[in-house]
Amino acid sequence: MGNIFGEGIQFREGKPIQLLKYVEDSDKHGEIILCEEALDIVRKIDEPVSVIAVVGSYRKGKSWFANVLHGRCDGFELGSKTEGCTRGIYMWNEPFFHKGKRIIVLDCEGIDDPKQ
Repeated sequence: MGNIFGEGIQFREGKPIQLLKYVEDSDKHGEIILCEEALDIVRKIDEPVSVIAVVGSYRKGKSWFANVLHGRCDGFELGSKTEGCTRGIYMWNEPFFHKGKRIIVLDCEGIDDPKQ
């Protein structure tokens, strides 16, 4: 039996992988790269998909919350300093199944990180 908040969140196997990264060249130009490993995982999903994108200011707990959604205290890297540590967009390598859908959780770089 659950509590008033529901059944709780199940521990989910897997690990975070990068979905999108920004590569800057020496001329301060760059490009956005979609990572093949992550794209292959998404392409193999044959059920309906829901995406939870965790976005917001840097150093405000986005990666921690993404870990909580996977029933874990580890997984997405957590920073212990004043600088943000997520660069680009990461996803869990095993999208979980919930109520007839595959759920993809995205952990995004802080939108106001001064090091962007």
